[in-house]
Amino acid sequence: MSVKHHWLIGCALGWLLCGCAGTGSYVGRQAMPAMPGTYHRVIRGETLWRIAQRYQVEVDDLVSVNRLPNAAQLNAGQLIFVPQLPASREEAASFEAPQRPAALPPTGGPSGDFVWPVRGKVVAPFGARLYGATNRGIDIRGNPSGTVVASRAGRVVFLDARLHGYGRTIILDHGDGLMTVYAGVAESLVALGETVAYRAPIARLGDGAAAVLHFEIRRNARPQNPHYYLSLAR
Repeated sequence: MSVKHHWLIGCALGWLLCGCAGTGSYVGRQAMPAMPGTYHRVIRGETLWRIAQRYQVEVDDLVSVNRLPNAAQLNAGQLIFVPQLPASREEAASFEAPQRPAALPPTGGPSGDFVWPVRGKVVAPFGARLYGATNRGIDIRGNPSGTVVASRAGRVVFLDARLHGYGRTIILDHGDGLMTVYAGVAESLVALGETVAYRAPIARLGDGAAAVLHFEIRRNARPQNPHYYLSLAR
């Protein structure tokens, strides 16, 4: 996907996104963070997004504290340090050193989780430099004429068949500051304003070289790394 495409979609969608409301641990290889908090042991299929939701912390904070690389996938049994910011200095002084739990219970069902919009290979990862520009999402090569599904339940707030040569683009608003972008599709299966369910078909890919979906997750207009929200299973 060319730099022109990524630059154009950033410009064209900016007004909408800004105006609408293997066992192992990276933590285990470094010193324990000098801050209050706890360790979470990852269970199978768990995402960084789900962990952040459970502890009411920011995904960016988990990434920073645990020094996770862009393409990190969590493994069952991996330890993730969850920081807890105290409300005052007195509260901070009362915290004891965090302990490593043997296990933590599951977080529940898939409500609020994100699913891969298509099955296929990531051909351009998040943050990759493409002809001088930074990829704000991931590009996934799927099956020709393959179905694109809603990564999460939401409402169609943007639908354009001719977005400056970028192709058909669909944006879903999930109502909590998060949006997903599906660009470069050949056919739309939804209408503007329509509410779609989790995993509902929303589009079809093109044939041959056109069978590539550009997918973004944005939070309050800021591009997020989809790998932190999508589980390893597809």
